[in-house]
Amino acid sequence: MSPKTTARRVLALGLLLIAGLAAWVYAKDQQAKAEKHYYSPTRDMRKTAGITPQGMTLELPDSSVSTMGVEPVLPVDVAAATLKNPVAPDTASLRRGGQTYAIYCTPCHGPMMDGKGPVAAKYVPPPDLLAKMTRDRTDGYIYRYVRQGGAIMPKYGFALSSQRVWDVVNFVRVMQKKSPR
Repeated sequence: MSPKTTARRVLALGLLLIAGLAAWVYAKDQQAKAEKHYYSPTRDMRKTAGITPQGMTLELPDSSVSTMGVEPVLPVDVAAATLKNPVAPDTASLRRGGQTYAIYCTPCHGPMMDGKGPVAAKYVPPPDLLAKMTRDRTDGYIYRYVRQGGAIMPKYGFALSSQRVWDVVNFVRVMQKKSPR
């Protein structure tokens, strides 16, 4: 075999090896993408959709009126200073608030309200709802964040009525008194 033929064969084998390695790396990258959750590069959750639990449909009664575009978007400081909780923290409100928390809040804030829900591991961790920083927030502040969203919180005004959000506020307040951190 001539030296020219040998060089061609070595070159062809090298190119084949490089192409095979590139294909393997590409396949591994595609597998990694399929196994991970990728999120929008937008880190402001006010511009993202809220999480709707699997299998859950939003069934509104016939007498309901859409709140889309009706409730004014309040700056956080205004909401914190002006919104007062109109719902008494009675047993029924706390039960509804606990149920709503379990469905809508647990994915991010976790069952222990510590900000370690399953979604939190893949995104910006939410605050610990039993910590002093959150305990110091007003009811209006929490209500506004749930309804209208924030930098690391999607808005849930489309899914939850005002009363349901106030029920969640009542539930969180009771849990903060029982187990403050």
